[in-house]
Parts: sequence; C-alpha cells; structure tokens
Amino acid sequence: MAHLLHHFKALSSFFFFLFYIYHNTAMATLNFKAIKANCATTKYTENSTFSTNLNSLLSTLKAKSTSSLSTNQTSGEAPATVFGLYFCTGDLSQDNCQACIQTAIKDIIDSCPTSKQAIIWYDYCELRYSDVNFFGVPDTNGFSMINVNENTTSSRPEEVVSQLVQEAPLAQPLMFKSQAFISESLYALAQCSSDLSSKGCGDCLTTIMANIKACCTSAKGWRFLAPSCWIRYEATPFLQNLNGTSTSITQSYCSSNDFPASNGLNATAQLESLLSSLTEQAPAFNGFYNTSEGEGMNKIYGLALCRGDLQNKKDDCQSCLKDASKSIVEDCPNKAQATEWYEKCFVRYSNQNFFGMVDTDGVRTLCGVEKFSAEASNATLNLALRLINDAVNDQMFVGAGKVVISDSLTSYVLVQCTRDLSKEGCRQCLQSGVNKVSSECNQTNGWRYLSGSCTLRFEVNPFFDTALIPTQIGL
Repeated sequence: MAHLLHHFKALSSFFFFLFYIYHNTAMATLNFKAIKANCATTKYTENSTFSTNLNSLLSTLKAKSTSSLSTNQTSGEAPATVFGLYFCTGDLSQDNCQACIQTAIKDIIDSCPTSKQAIIWYDYCELRYSDVNFFGVPDTNGFSMINVNENTTSSRPEEVVSQLVQEAPLAQPLMFKSQAFISESLYALAQCSSDLSSKGCGDCLTTIMANIKACCTSAKGWRFLAPSCWIRYEATPFLQNLNGTSTSITQSYCSSNDFPASNGLNATAQLESLLSSLTEQAPAFNGFYNTSEGEGMNKIYGLALCRGDLQNKKDDCQSCLKDASKSIVEDCPNKAQATEWYEKCFVRYSNQNFFGMVDTDGVRTLCGVEKFSAEASNATLNLALRLINDAVNDQMFVGAGKVVISDSLTSYVLVQCTRDLSKEGCRQCLQSGVNKVSSECNQTNGWRYLSGSCTLRFEVNPFFDTALIPTQIGL
C-alpha cells in the first residue's frame, strides 16, 4: 500500500487540544476526529464480490474491537480477498478502542467510497484495508506532525523515544511501549501493527525514528504516523493509563526574533539575572513581581506570576518559578521575547517594555478531550464571566469559584491577571480568554486560556486550594 501514501509534514499544534484532566480518563469517552485518510484511486463496484467481502471484513473488525486492541483479518477468496487490520494505542481502554474503531469504520467508508485500498489515522487508533496482502511487510511511508509554536534544545525526548523504539518490538503481543516522566513534562509512545514480526516492527520504528531525527526534534512535540508503526512525543499529557496521577502541563511561547547581535553575550547574562530576580522576589510580593535588567537599547523586561493559592506558599511559588525559568531558556534560546507557563506559575520576558499592556500575541488555548453537556458548559462559562468582576475588584486580581452541575459533577474555575495591568486591562484580557474558550472548547470538560497577562482555567475537580482562595458558589 506504499504507493497510496505521500510524505506529509503537518505543521500543526495538534497536541494543544489534548488536555489531561486530573482523573483517570481510561473509563471516559473520548472525542475521535480523523487526522488523515488516504484512499486508493483504484475502485471496486458496489454490490460486487469485493464490496461484499469488504463489508464482511469491517463487520468482523467491529466485532473484534469489543475485546481486542489490535487485530488483522481477511475476508473472501481470491481474487476478491480483502486484507485489513486495526490497532488502538496500548494505553487505551477497551471501550474507547471500540468507540475509535467504530468511528473509523464509518469515516473510512465516507472518506474513501469504493476505494480498493484505504487507511485512516486518529490520535488513538488506525484502520486499514487493501485488496493486496500487506501483512508482515513494514510500511513506513507515512507523515510527520510537529508543534510549530514551541521549540526545545533538550535531547531528552529523542533519547526517551529511541529507547521505546528498542523496547516496543519485544513487548508482545501489542508491541507497544510508553513512558511518562511527569516531572519533566515528557510523554511518549512507540507501537506497531499486529501483523508485523518483532524484527519487522523494529525495522519500521527505526526507519520512522530516523525520519523524525531528520526533520523534527527541535520541536516541543512531534510524532510520525506510518501505516505499520507510530512514534509520538509531547510535553502535554496524552497517555490514557496514568492511573489518576496528577500531571503537570507546560507551554511556552517564543518569538521568532532573536536578541539583537549588538547586545552580544550581555543578553544571556542579563536574562539570567532577570530570571533570578523574578524567582527570588515574586514569592515575597504575594506571588507577583515585575522588573527590568540592563540599560537603554539593551534593557530586558520581565514578570513572574504564581497562581492565587500560592500567594502564601512562598516555597511552592519559588520552586515553580525556578522550573519555569530553567525551561524558558531551554525552550526559547536567545529569543528576544518569551513566555513559559507552568501548572502553578508563569514567567515572561521581552526586550520591549510590555508592562501595563495586554498580551495578545503569545496566547494558548487548551481544551478537554471529553464530552460535556451544553447545560454544564453554559453554567461553567457563566461562572467564568461572573469571576471576571471578582478578579478585577480583587487586590490580587484573582477570582475563583465553583458551580454544582449535578450530584456527581461540579465545575471549578479560576481566573487571574498580572498586577501590572489596570482594572480595565485585566477585564479585557479575561474577556478575550472567555471568548476563546467558548468558541474553541465548546462542550469539553476542561479548558485553559494562557496569556502573558492573564490565565483562565476550568476543571471538573478542584485544582486549586479552596481554603486559600475565597470561592464563589455559582448559581
């Protein structure tokens, strides 16, 4: 089936929309949207023997998805035999695998009507069929995807995935291996389709890893999806088997422009001094501090903000800022402007004075992966809107609250601004955030808006210390 596929480099911020909520999602229903479908130009005739065999094959695959994460099957006799397989990522629950494959069966018929060969990829599964026996033949002619918004100089992701590439072929029967380094914000997997031998799996994974090394390892988030094997790395949690472990999400924004050459080596020293000052001073000033380093054209401006419930937890605030300051240098080397968001804090710097101005450039929106009812979504957004008024009138520019949706469901929301803004600037930033999440995260059970001037966050579990922030009860 190699002739069907063309190398496709999707410069996509795909992983920003895979936001891990703080409970085990293995039993929850995920949303499945096709990433890409490839269809052969060779066609079969409707109501033909091949058509009958294909329908029989898809029916068998659908039935198998209730009890197996991966299988390969045939249907019919030559010359109208149909060969097919699916596999779900090894971290997926059986229910979610079944849901993904059922979606794929419907979508592959809609996307590739009467094609004799077809393949469709999703975040968590793949479905493939052909009139040619492809079983046991590693097909690496796939495509890469990278996060175009964030880069990293760290070699750690490449090292981790390279190790998984070595281990997955030996992990029978799924040939799946994953790794989650929560403290490093590093999540990865490697997997092969079930028709391959261990050697074929190793050959497949080694080939696509070489393709990634040639194009993509400077990105903070990448993957390669081939018909016979996958690899994937992200800084945002996407694995479904973390057993309820609380995970940390980090994001960064790096400008495209570097520090001016005239600044020379002083830029590095000034930035280190600035970040050190922010890390030391912000915890002492109720979790916020802004300052500058240097003189004239070589001046660098920066600020740091810790989440509202860390205002009286100086050690936690400082620890978070130390981590963020280290990451911002690694993720945005020599960049003139950058922001690094961590779970409980963020740092921002620029060679231009941005104090008092609302950041609209380096913003991020993250959405939940699970479905949420329209009623619950509207109640949550209404709470967020009410909290804007609370934050604007609060000395620390923080507002937090919860709204009880049902006996088993409560929404928790926190909004916060940097204190260099005016009240109107804070309101403007938070309102922009609500507008973004309401349009981009419609009916998802979690969202975040990250700006260099404010943050908004909603989850279905309490993610902040409700004892340290006065909590409004939504009505």
